[in-house]
Amino acid sequence: MPSPSKSTTTPVVCGDITIESLGKVVFDKPAYHNQDIVFPVGFCSSCRFQSVVNPTTKCRYTSEVLDGGSKPIFRVTCEDDESGPIDAPSPNAAWGAVLDRIASLTRRSARSS
Repeated sequence: MPSPSKSTTTPVVCGDITIESLGKVVFDKPAYHNQDIVFPVGFCSSCRFQSVVNPTTKCRYTSEVLDGGSKPIFRVTCEDDESGPIDAPSPNAAWGAVLDRIASLTRRSARSS
């Protein structure tokens, strides 16, 4: 890990996740940080995971932290999903929606087999 005095250029690959942008820390809005975690506006990462369109294939997902005014918005976009991104009040809620959609498609596929 680089020392705090050195700048980090992106993208940074961390295992299966690519950090595209570190974003900017919002100091004046309490919902964007606490003692344990920081949600920097503009943070963007990507990874490959089961598609919400066809769970038998993988596609690229982009996760972002957006400025939602008093609270951050967490956006997950699946590259092959034309219905648009999933916006949620927390990262867990955004990714939970992705997992719910995949599970629903998987159940439908299993019933039709």
